[in-house]
Amino acid sequence: MNVGSLSFRALLKGILSDDEISMLGDRKSGLGSGKQLRENVFNPILKQSKKCAFQNRLSLYLNYVYEEDVYIVLKSHYRIDFYLILNKSFIDSILQTYIHNESNFEKIFYRWENNNLRLRWRNMIQAMDTYELPYTVIEINLKNSFHNDELKKFKEDLSIIIEDYIKQYMI
Repeated sequence: MNVGSLSFRALLKGILSDDEISMLGDRKSGLGSGKQLRENVFNPILKQSKKCAFQNRLSLYLNYVYEEDVYIVLKSHYRIDFYLILNKSFIDSILQTYIHNESNFEKIFYRWENNNLRLRWRNMIQAMDTYELPYTVIEINLKNSFHNDELKKFKEDLSIIIEDYIKQYMI
């Protein structure tokens, strides 16, 4: 899941050295996979005893960037799933994973691509379950809707209204 264009430099400034940061980049330059993040970012943070500093910076960073709730919408054939995630749950799932399960942090926070941070949303949902963070899932099966007379009538009425509107303004 792409969660926005975020500067890894801003996140890591003062945590890793300027030389270490200058060597990083997306794809094949140290940030292109969870394994690369582990080797080039998370392990050096631990090695330099900067876990607490990174955790604090990560908290500031996430709370600044993600002020709104997060919605994940999945569509497959006649099924739509909505994940409605409070911004606090979203942020806390990442922070709690770093605090309590740092060795697997890259399984959620897993790559930068063109300066866009990518998360593994299913692992994030698992973390929300593990840490008992609230979120809501709404599953809608539309398969039977094609046989629903009220929906058919609504679609017909809507089509007539749209056609009338187009005719009115096409003159």
